Amino acid sequence: MNYVATHVTTEALTLKVHVLLDVAYAVTIVQM
Repeated sequence: MNYVATHVTTEALTLKVHVLLDVAYAVTIVQM
């Protein structure tokens, strides 16, 4: 497995998770 490819994939997945968490947080705030 290429280190750079693995790193980029991990970064992309981490970013996606952060975006999902931000969206969930925003929705929670709006519903309050």
